[in-house]
Amino acid sequence: MARSTDPSYETLRGLDNAKVFGDDKSAEAKQQPSPEFKAPSAVQVARSTDPSYETLRGLNNADVFGKNKVSYSRPIVS
Repeated sequence: MARSTDPSYETLRGLDNAKVFGDDKSAEAKQQPSPEFKAPSAVQVARSTDPSYETLRGLNNADVFGKNKVSYSRPIVS
């Protein structure tokens, strides 16, 4: 079992909401290197109750689903 503090199971670890959803998205923010991903050395299984296994942990719903987002429905294609 992987420990709940194992960073390999935090799939969006290091996600910076300001870089993804920020109004400015300045060139300075884009030039900063992203943290390097380090693959685990062995296959491990995390428990379903492991808080680090929450794949969208720390994502701000207001930024993604806020009132300023356009609402539309896709046409049905047959």
